Amino acid sequence: MNSIIGHTTIRNRLEKLFLQDAMPHALLFSGPRGTGKKLVALELYKTIRCQTHTPYGGCGACKPCLLLKAGSLQDFTILNCEDRETTNVERIRQVLYELHLKAAAGDKKILILDNAEHLTDQAQNIFLKALEEPRKDTYFCLVTASLSRLLKTVQSRCQVWHFNALRTDEITAILSEHYAESIAANSSDLTSIAQLADGSLENIDQLIEKSDAWKEMEDFMRQLKNRNLHAVFEIIQARKAKKDELRPLLAMLRILARDAMRQTIKPDDKFAWSIFLTNCLEAEQLIFDRNLSAELVLNNLALSYIEPSSTLPFTSVGNDATVFSKYTV
Repeated sequence: MNSIIGHTTIRNRLEKLFLQDAMPHALLFSGPRGTGKKLVALELYKTIRCQTHTPYGGCGACKPCLLLKAGSLQDFTILNCEDRETTNVERIRQVLYELHLKAAAGDKKILILDNAEHLTDQAQNIFLKALEEPRKDTYFCLVTASLSRLLKTVQSRCQVWHFNALRTDEITAILSEHYAESIAANSSDLTSIAQLADGSLENIDQLIEKSDAWKEMEDFMRQLKNRNLHAVFEIIQARKAKKDELRPLLAMLRILARDAMRQTIKPDDKFAWSIFLTNCLEAEQLIFDRNLSAELVLNNLALSYIEPSSTLPFTSVGNDATVFSKYTV
């Protein structure tokens, strides 16, 4: 149980089902992308196919474990449904036909559908027949980041498990174990990158590359908390012309604002951060959908924290030199 970081409660429950010989024929793992859902599925089904069944996750030394590691274990299929060429209707039919055949040496058959939300309705309906009449010793696992995109009939034939985002300390531990060299090479702070990941390890390499921008947004928030709007506006001035870089920066501000709102105790501060967090989303729409001035929108975003209001529209928060001078003199 030590090879995967996070989801301890779910993994303990799955291990208990396995030890009790009470494994459902179809599982559905739902939760945010980049949180290790497929790894948890692999841990379970590697145990099922392992000749010793111990430790949980497979012994790593028996023939099935070695073949699985080499990617050549029979009757153990993993399909990435984002790849439409390998998960089209004909491919799904072929895989299900092979599953219906007698397993090699009487072993259990396993099919994992990763990113299952990308299956077409037609492919899901074909797969539904296999779920409704499962062959003995055949196991299915659908892994998805968007449960609503799967047909209700498919969901109803599976035991659904909901995964949460990873905690910051869990991501820090994963980064320390698997990304130590790249993080050290970029002179980045481990905890900051873990915060930037926002509960998911998806695109972690890109996040490491953006660590400098993250530090800049941390400085932005620090100056904002101190009501040093002169420094805040200087950061905005430096960034306003780089519109293609603003979207990820606004995402960073949302993460930082959410953390600030969780950590503060005072009701007034919580209210101010909640308004700022809401306006981060509004700012993105105004800049990219309505093509308004990035400088004006970002200035208003900063002022919405200084003078939070739940009744005034975002764009009505002071937008003229008179209001700005109130805070910058």
